[in-house]
Amino acid sequence: MDSDDATSDDGAGEGPDETSTFRYRAFLSYSHTDRNWGRWLMRRLETYRVPKRLVGRKTHRGVVPAKLAPIFRDRDELSSASDLGDRIRQVLEDSAALIVITSPAYARSR
Repeated sequence: MDSDDATSDDGAGEGPDETSTFRYRAFLSYSHTDRNWGRWLMRRLETYRVPKRLVGRKTHRGVVPAKLAPIFRDRDELSSASDLGDRIRQVLEDSAALIVITSPAYARSR
């Protein structure tokens, strides 16, 4: 393997496939004011094609997928939850990554 290959490591494939246990590739959080940015980023992430040379490689984070979907977008999918705290905790546990769009509006939101 190339020494500059950022996706590989000496222990690749030896550990558990961490991403296989997650329902979502990422949890996307942002301020209501930034919803257009949230929609834009979610579309870009879910339609992004991982380079073919990387797809299927075993890494310490699991096997590299062909796509990054599904992404959980909090503002759209949490609006109907009766207990937001419990639902947010559960979805965060079901997500491989957390992506936060930070902005002045996000800093002011609760």
